Amino acid sequence: MWTQLASLALAFTTLASPEFLQRAPRSLSPHSGFQDRHVGRQSASCTATWNGTRLTGAAEEAACRFTVRYGRAGRWEDSVAANQDGVDAAAFPKMCPQIGAVQSALATPLPSDEDCLFMTVYAPVNATAESKLPVFFWLHGGAYVHGSVSDSGFDGSKMAEEDDIVVVFAQYRLGVLGFLPPEGASTINDPNLAVRDAVLALNAVKTNIAAMGGDPSHVTLGGQSAGASLTRSLFTDARPAPLTLALLAVPAAKGLFHSAILQSDPLNFGSQTFENAADLREHVYGNATLANCTGECLKNVDLHSLLSVQDEVGAVAPFTIHGVPMGEVYRPQFNTTTLPSDPVSAIFNSPSTLAANISALPVLLSYTRNESGFTVDNFISGPQVANAFIFNVTVNKLLGAERAKAFLDAVVYPLVPGPDGMRTSLEIPLTDAVWRCVSLAVGAKYAAAGGTIFVGEWTKGTEYNAQGGYCSTPGAVCHSDDIYPTFESSPNVTANATGLANEIRPFWVSFIKTGSPGGSWKAFAANSTMADVYNLGNESAHAACPPGFWGDMVKWDWQVYSNTTNSTAPPPATSSPTGKKESGATTGSSVPGGVVLLVAVLGTVAVLS
Repeated sequence: MWTQLASLALAFTTLASPEFLQRAPRSLSPHSGFQDRHVGRQSASCTATWNGTRLTGAAEEAACRFTVRYGRAGRWEDSVAANQDGVDAAAFPKMCPQIGAVQSALATPLPSDEDCLFMTVYAPVNATAESKLPVFFWLHGGAYVHGSVSDSGFDGSKMAEEDDIVVVFAQYRLGVLGFLPPEGASTINDPNLAVRDAVLALNAVKTNIAAMGGDPSHVTLGGQSAGASLTRSLFTDARPAPLTLALLAVPAAKGLFHSAILQSDPLNFGSQTFENAADLREHVYGNATLANCTGECLKNVDLHSLLSVQDEVGAVAPFTIHGVPMGEVYRPQFNTTTLPSDPVSAIFNSPSTLAANISALPVLLSYTRNESGFTVDNFISGPQVANAFIFNVTVNKLLGAERAKAFLDAVVYPLVPGPDGMRTSLEIPLTDAVWRCVSLAVGAKYAAAGGTIFVGEWTKGTEYNAQGGYCSTPGAVCHSDDIYPTFESSPNVTANATGLANEIRPFWVSFIKTGSPGGSWKAFAANSTMADVYNLGNESAHAACPPGFWGDMVKWDWQVYSNTTNSTAPPPATSSPTGKKESGATTGSSVPGGVVLLVAVLGTVAVLS
């Protein structure tokens, strides 16, 4: 295979097909599904009240699981609070529309439906309205195009029955339905529908969670991958709550959570610019499948057609629209009423503008040692000796000419020798750029702004959904390998999986209850180094991030694309897209087809969310 790839790179003639590129965004969700862990565990019924409705849930040993609807929404309309009519509280809900249930834990994945604004709540079986237990509210990952509350590993029964924590998993709208309304939609100038779904869900928890034993004033908001990115977005959500949410005119997310957990957040990525959203809108709704469909036609077009176009555009947009990363093609847009600024940019440059009060919001931030391992493995089949030409071409296409020159001239990341050198040579800088080094920088800036933040690196994990390949090599800890230990929910119970969960979960439980993970895990400081990153697993960690390199010599994506100064305020909905490009842009017209195919084969820094 390597010989074939090298030939492609040298020839620069093979055109990349959408069918091939379509595999790339799926690498953000390295999941294949497992047998339902809940089967065989249901016994006596559990009952509780939610929004005035008596519910009968499912017993999960000494915990109760309830499915509740928190909202309804028309296509590309804001979600509004909803009652429980027709909801089977003992069954998992349908997923939000997506192609394939690549993360589902169920043996027979549930179908998709636009009526998907549901949560599952896990509570101790003996919890009452007087219990006032801490609440852990979780947003799933999946690259903003996949995921649901029935994802593998999303089982809060252990935390509920052993730690007296009420655990909530929430769904939100995905892809174009959650982030990209078409021209003419009332939400086009503030397209963050999924962000507002999450706010509505948090409000539903605030109003109703006490009846299930939770304390609405003690909520920890958390998520992994895109779920962590969405959690981060809520730091800056300053949209006044509409009266339909029965709230006063206060920032929408402020006061709805008191601490946050960010796991494997690709902090390198910024939020979507108006220009990128306009270009995406043109690509999606100008696609041949939808080109003659506008207005009511789009509101009624079948989901299969809409999702097929979403997938097709998502596969090629990173190569044709400058600033759109693979894996977060559809994502929250900043410089809007809902999201006034990019949260990472705000933490670095103007922390006082965040809706969240940094000094009162403790954060636990973690990443895995080999975050990008699955990405590299997904595009390079098996061990390969490192090749300088392929490495240099890939870096140029990932970073653009100016940043790539700085990267390569510094020789900070030399090629790794050995039979698996190519995958390792790519994995280390990709993990550093998208997760590890930017996490350390964010930790230092958050601490400097007066916040309390704890940073950890997972040096051991439990392989998620049998990823295989590079992620199955001894010692690899890839993206999503932190999910099972967090909830002690591995479908394959082994001594290693149980031992790691027993080691790790107490830190999460302590943080949820007290705002500190406890033990020897100390808060990160403004002058902290890699030595102050807590080793989750006590295995070998990577060396320190190269000083003065990421964010200085080589800028992060958010510095290039998501500063307020390089995105215009949205024009009226009737305006045509501008598609403004930045210097050094890589566009579809300037990239030879063979290079596009090569980059697709090897992966990019923007692939795991």
